[in-house]
Amino acid sequence: MQKQGLSASAKITLILLLLAAVVCAVALVITLRSVDAVKQQHQQQVERSLSAITQSLSQRLAGGAELHSWLNRAATHNNVVAAVIVNRQSKVLAQANMPELMQAAPMSMKAFEAIIADRNYSFSPQIVSSPIVMLDEGVAMDAGNKLITVFDSRGLEAVQSALWNTFIVVVVAIFAVVACAGLLIHRWVAAPLKRIDKALTVAGQTGNFACFIEEDTNANIRKLSLGLNEFLSKVRTREMHLEKRVRQRSDDLKRLSEDLKYRALHDTLTGLPNRSLLEDEIIRAAAAADRKGHYFAVFMMDLDDFKVVNDSFGHDFGDQLLKQIAARLQNNLRGEDRVYRYGGDEFVAVVEGLNSMIDVETIAKGILKELNNDLELMGRELTVSVSVGASVYPKHGRTLSELVHNADVAMYAAKDKGKNSFVIYHDDIEENESHTDWIIKELPKAMSNNELLVYYQPNVKVEKGMYQLVGAEALVRWRHPEKGVLMPQEFVAHAEEYSLITQLDFYVLHSACVQARVWCDKGIPIPVAVNMCAEHFKSYRVVERIKSILDEVGLPPHLLCLELRDSSDMRDCFEANKIMASLHDLGVKIALDNYGIGSTSINYLRTIPLDYLKLDKSIVRDVNLSEKDKNLIKGMVDLARDLNIGLVAEGVEDEDQVTSLAGIGCDTMQGFYFCEPRDLAGFVQWVQESTHH
Repeated sequence: MQKQGLSASAKITLILLLLAAVVCAVALVITLRSVDAVKQQHQQQVERSLSAITQSLSQRLAGGAELHSWLNRAATHNNVVAAVIVNRQSKVLAQANMPELMQAAPMSMKAFEAIIADRNYSFSPQIVSSPIVMLDEGVAMDAGNKLITVFDSRGLEAVQSALWNTFIVVVVAIFAVVACAGLLIHRWVAAPLKRIDKALTVAGQTGNFACFIEEDTNANIRKLSLGLNEFLSKVRTREMHLEKRVRQRSDDLKRLSEDLKYRALHDTLTGLPNRSLLEDEIIRAAAAADRKGHYFAVFMMDLDDFKVVNDSFGHDFGDQLLKQIAARLQNNLRGEDRVYRYGGDEFVAVVEGLNSMIDVETIAKGILKELNNDLELMGRELTVSVSVGASVYPKHGRTLSELVHNADVAMYAAKDKGKNSFVIYHDDIEENESHTDWIIKELPKAMSNNELLVYYQPNVKVEKGMYQLVGAEALVRWRHPEKGVLMPQEFVAHAEEYSLITQLDFYVLHSACVQARVWCDKGIPIPVAVNMCAEHFKSYRVVERIKSILDEVGLPPHLLCLELRDSSDMRDCFEANKIMASLHDLGVKIALDNYGIGSTSINYLRTIPLDYLKLDKSIVRDVNLSEKDKNLIKGMVDLARDLNIGLVAEGVEDEDQVTSLAGIGCDTMQGFYFCEPRDLAGFVQWVQESTHH
């Protein structure tokens, strides 16, 4: 904690006290020297008097004259209040002003001092003992006689007292001046400065810059107060403006965060909860079923021949069909039952409070009846059907994975029956090879037999109505000898669920790197992006393996971009972030795919070394129709710019979307408007035929 310094008033007072102390010290030195000089002068006078008296006494003693009367006279003229002459045997030879002493009586120095002490003089008597030297034919001889005198020191004490009184008066006067000066300084300088300091302290601690400083009579202080008030006023105005901007920015980020959170948990096309919420729902339903002794069922529903609808009428028509199917499913089930969009044309329903398998069968029949109807959509009439598989808790599983897997197996069994039917999972169903089992068995063979094809879809940068190629995304297709070309949604999810995804990802990665190297050799370096799942980022071996592929192929690392599929396993793993950082240090680009529909938080974007965000097509779809979606994307553009991350819009399908995206600063795009995913020959042809630069 920082110590608080002395105030201006305290500092000035301390300086004045130090000056006063110095002056008092000087006065004390002068007084001491004066007292010492007076003492020396008095001592010199005593010595002269003693010298005069002893010289006269030596002559008197030698002549044998009457000493008593002479000693009285000598004492009177030499400021002596009492005196006595004693011989070697301490017998009194003469006395002055000491009648209590008898001549010839013994008198020691101690006895003499006692007598003087009993007299209680009003001054401090100075007792001096001096030998009397006799002269015999010019030779000084000590006969043992001594003169003991008491000198009057009242003059000395009076002078000393006067000197000390003068010193005390000077000290009092000095401190009186200091007190007055301190009071005036406090009033004229320190108090106004203290008010200024208090106002500035309050402003600094509370952020309240409305604490204006009172004006003062002192011209300089008043000028300072006016200047500081003007400064505080400007700071307050700027602070209010900044607070408004921060509040607006915070509100925007809050709305963006809430939008992203909602989109992370809900399907943007149908508005249904997505698979991210399904696990929580299964846990809650299982607890309720255990508590109440009821069953609940998981229904997996898949539209029959949906790919044919998409290919025949287009993706917009397919999207509208999915929205209508979602609405019908919700209307067919009870209000407390939940419907989820599991992915593509697959839906999952969780129905609680069931008492028997007959209830499950009744609900499945109701779903078929509701959906197996002719409908009119976008001016077209068509008949749709759905295949339904069901699993029951706890008979067919107790976890999300078990229940969904078994419902999926039952659903493919329903398709094998001829579609537009339902199957409730049972143990014997595993004897028939399910779609998932077929994928798991055939996919490794497909990679060995080179049945997997790598398609490429360009990324373009739009500027002033023109666009240029800035990269290509590698997308896998399965060219099966019997079933034809299979799309990724028909096998990638199964590969991921059964640990074949790492093998599949590296198959595509190696193929894309080889092709990118070929383009480099032809003088057209095209960066390639490859999708990677979270499973790769659990071990540093992925760094070594990618580096090995780059070295083997001879591809510069900056021409490879890894598009990460959003995963809670990856977000919550500190090790995964370190692995991504190692890849980034290697020179490989990192992108986050399908941004906006996963559960990635804004804070997570600060912790991983991202180069690009790829906005999901569900967010881009209505950018030219919805002001809310446009503002959402604009917020993402600003966020990406602040974090120094590139932004790519996926799923761009018409010119209005291109115009809207370019208008809000999202100028890098990918979608059918520019080019659909093509095999190598088709992609090269598109590059050659494109006249845009």
